[in-house]
Order: sequence, then structure tokens, then C-alpha cells
Amino acid sequence: MKRAPARDCPRLWEAEALQDGRLHGVDRLSFERHVASCDACQRERASLVDLREAMRALPEAPSSPFAKQGQRARLLREANRQVLLGGRPERVRRVARLSVAGVLVTAAASASVAVVLHTRSDDVRLAARETEIALVTPPPAPTYDVSSERGASWTSHTEGSAARVVLSSGTAQFHVRHLVAGQRFLVALPDGEIEVRGTRFTVTVAEGRTESVAVSEGTVLLRQTGREEVLAAGAQWSPEPPPVASVSAVDPGVAQPRPRHAPSPPRAGDVFAEAIRSFDAGHLARADGELARFVREFPGDPRCEDAAFLRAVAHARTGDRSGAEALAHAYLAAYPHGLRRAEAESLAAP
Repeated sequence: MKRAPARDCPRLWEAEALQDGRLHGVDRLSFERHVASCDACQRERASLVDLREAMRALPEAPSSPFAKQGQRARLLREANRQVLLGGRPERVRRVARLSVAGVLVTAAASASVAVVLHTRSDDVRLAARETEIALVTPPPAPTYDVSSERGASWTSHTEGSAARVVLSSGTAQFHVRHLVAGQRFLVALPDGEIEVRGTRFTVTVAEGRTESVAVSEGTVLLRQTGREEVLAAGAQWSPEPPPVASVSAVDPGVAQPRPRHAPSPPRAGDVFAEAIRSFDAGHLARADGELARFVREFPGDPRCEDAAFLRAVAHARTGDRSGAEALAHAYLAAYPHGLRRAEAESLAAP
């Protein structure tokens, strides 16, 4: 009996991010665990490997402009022929993708490449054109709205096609327009993160932990240490209550020793929020120390990237140029594809 084909997975886009080297750390490990049990993502990764091998097999780009023009014409004719023979939308997209990629390799010296696939089907021509635009022009940053409820404290960072909001405390409502291929939108939480594909949802953070997530439209992926959960429209998530300890019988006539309560360890959200308050108030030396403590005590927290960058900014604002350069170099070494890479490169420049 043949195995039934798996439905499309909302994490298919991560297969391409993994191949491009844009998936790192916890995100990479999470997807590698996921792909082991997802047929759709396995097929997507296999097709991307085939595409990469096909690209490697392409001949070297000719040197003269006339030779380049001739090779481009041959690639377009081959793409048209395969599109007409294929007929199915999925095949059309993959053939157009390979053909346009070959055109980009051979015409790397050109400022832009215009590709027109002459076919008898308007749907085929539209699919090929959309694929060409996606390859030639990177998508813009996601469009979203954040409204504060009950004193939410948050910061936002945008770089290229990725946007990230760090929610430290309070309740915030998010509206993210539908994302296209290549765009990413994440909400960093004290104890995890949320990634969306276009939706409306509300998040509450209190005392350094996520209290609730309510999704009104679309779907979100909630990641926490050792677990991840997909929340669809109408879902109301809250953490499971801690188990109730059993109470043993005691003799009321016997004096019981007073229990010794060890001081509770600081929460990551509290430490980070205190550092941000010091930074916003202009107490930059204090903020630098608190951010350094946060990175030291919570090295696995996703907000360590923000802390590393803000330390460099704090030194730059206090006039410590050499310190700012050193911290900017450290940020770039730890997060070569970080959201604040461009600003860090500016601070690291002599």
C-alpha cells in the first residue's frame, strides 16, 4: 500500500533557510528534530538539495557579453519547453525556479534581469514571473502593529526581511500582515519565543514568564525550552500549574522546626527588564553591568543577542570608542547573521 502524501507543513520555509545557512542554534536543532518526522519537509529539503546540485552542474559563465546573451537565450528556450511539457503548477514553479537561477548565474554582472516565458497559459506565465521576482528582489520587512495593554514593555528590531519584537512584561496585542516567502516575524519572550506567518494574537508576560497566549486569527508557533506547540485561531494557551505537594500528617502537640527558605533565583525576564530600564533612563554604566550579568547567567536566552548589541551602544554613548568596537566585534562573532549586524559593523569600524 502506498503511503498517503503528507499535507503541506507550515515549517516548509525553514528547509530553504537551513540550506541557505540562515538557521542557527536552537532554531536549527528544532527544525532538524521536526524534519525527521515530517514527510513534507523531508521532500522539500530533498528537492532543494537536487536544485543545488543542478546549479553546480551548470557551465561556467562565458566571458564575453555576446556569449552571455546567447547562453541566456538558450536557458529561456529550455525553460519554455519544459514548462509546456510539465503542465502541473508545482512542476511549473520548480522549472521556472531552476531556469531563472541559471539566468542569474550567467548574468551576474547585470544590474537586473528581465525574464519573460512565452507560453500558451497565462497561469504558467504568472507563476514563473512571481518566482523570478522572489529570486531577484528580496522581500521587504514584515508589516505589523503592536498595541500596548496594561503597561507592556517591548522593543523592536528590523533588519532586511526579518522583524523581531522583545516583550519584557505586560500584555501586548499583535497584528502581523500575511508574510511572503523569505519574511520572518518573531516575538522574543522571557522563557521562549513565538513565530508567526500572518495573524492576530495577544501575549501576556509577568514576573519573567509567559502567562498567556490568545490567537484570534491565523496560526502561531510557540517555542519554549524542550517543547514547541502550534496554536491556531481560537486557541487560549497558559502554562500548566505546578504539581501540588502532598501534605503529611503532623502531630500538633510537637513543635515543628521552622523551614529554611532558600532565596529564589532571579528570573531572566526581571534581570533583562531592569537592564532595559537603566538603559532607557541613561544610566549606561549600570545598564552595561546588568546586561553583562544577564548574558553570563542566562546564556541560552534569545535576548542575549539584544544584550550583546546594547552593551556596545552603551559604551559608544559614554565615549568609550575602543570598548564599543571590541563589543561590536564580539557581537558580530557570536551573531554573524544577527538582526543588528549592520549597526554593529558601523560600531566596529575603526
